[in-house]
Amino acid sequence: NKKLKGKNIDQIAEIKDLEHISVTTFNKNLGRVSTFFDWAMRNGYVSYNYAKGKGLKKTTRPHEERDPFSEEDLKKLFIESPIYKEDDRQRSDRYWIPLIAAHTGMRLEEICQLHKADIYEIDGIWLINVTDEGDKRIKTAAGKRQIPIHQNLIDLGFVKYVKSRPDGHLW
Repeated sequence: NKKLKGKNIDQIAEIKDLEHISVTTFNKNLGRVSTFFDWAMRNGYVSYNYAKGKGLKKTTRPHEERDPFSEEDLKKLFIESPIYKEDDRQRSDRYWIPLIAAHTGMRLEEICQLHKADIYEIDGIWLINVTDEGDKRIKTAAGKRQIPIHQNLIDLGFVKYVKSRPDGHLW
């Protein structure tokens, strides 16, 4: 920021019209500083990590941080998009990943690491198995779960698509 160039911390603190970074960005940056101090401690440059355990508390709940998609957003994504106007199911990633996300609430990373073996049927119900087995990762321990596949995805041919794929990663 050009307004900050050449100024000390006291001068910066007095500037009124600065845009603030989010609490999340601040905490991420502070985490990086803490990592640097850990390295400096291991190498004998400092004796204490001044950033360890520090951070700001979020004042918003997770569901308040992002606006949900509007009906207009969804229309642009799934109805007006050329990917869904043309039958582009053979371009598997572009076609299926947004649909799976919309119907399951899965994280993008979870969807992108799915294997053919993660899609299976139990007692007539098709499921997606989200695990951290093998080369897969999940964000939290609670992230391990089985998600029923929405009938819309089945009707669009997702199960048929999965069956047509070779073993291994879906995408």
